[in-house]
Amino acid sequence: MTLNHMQEATIRALLSFCLGCNEESILPESDLVNQLYADSLDLLDLAMALYDEFNVELTIEDMLKIKTVGDLYKVVQFKIGSEGEKA
Repeated sequence: MTLNHMQEATIRALLSFCLGCNEESILPESDLVNQLYADSLDLLDLAMALYDEFNVELTIEDMLKIKTVGDLYKVVQFKIGSEGEKA
């Protein structure tokens, strides 16, 4: 399962809101910390927003794996698939 364009657009919109950056500057290869200037509170806000939007919980281990926007897509994709298998 891969994220569809609407899901990726939603994640970009959440990133833009949580990080206060322009959606057009958010690319899959964008580094969350070094290019988009996310700090720990931004990432916590993002995790909560992703839970509200997609009903997926990101653990600390998940967050440590995420360096780029593309990594975030992959983790959310995995979580959406995992949650679907539980239902």
